[in-house]
Amino acid sequence: MDKRTFTVGYCVEFEVLKASKACRKEESYKALKEGERVCVRCESEALHENLGWRCQGHGVEGRITRWSALSAPHCHGKWLRAQAEPDRTCAARTCKDESEFIFV
Repeated sequence: MDKRTFTVGYCVEFEVLKASKACRKEESYKALKEGERVCVRCESEALHENLGWRCQGHGVEGRITRWSALSAPHCHGKWLRAQAEPDRTCAARTCKDESEFIFV
C-alpha cells in the first residue's frame, strides 16, 4: 500500500467499550460512551509511512485498544474497531454524525 491510496485520508469506525466519566462533562466528547459507535478520520497529515500509511491508533480487528482525547486528557477509554477495512469514502452513518473524531 502506498501513500497515494490514502492521500485524502480514510475513516475507521469503533465501538466504545469503556469511557471515563470525564468524557460526559465535555460537550465535544459525549458521544464517547459505552456501546456507541464513533467514526475516527485519519487525515493525510497524520499518516505514518512506518505504519503502512495508516494513522497511529488505527487499531487491529478483533483487538481492544485504548484511546484518549488530546484536548481533554481525563477523557479516555477502550474501544474495538468495528470494521475489517478502513472506509476510504467516510460514508458510514457515524461519519456523518456529530460523533466524528480525528487521529493525531
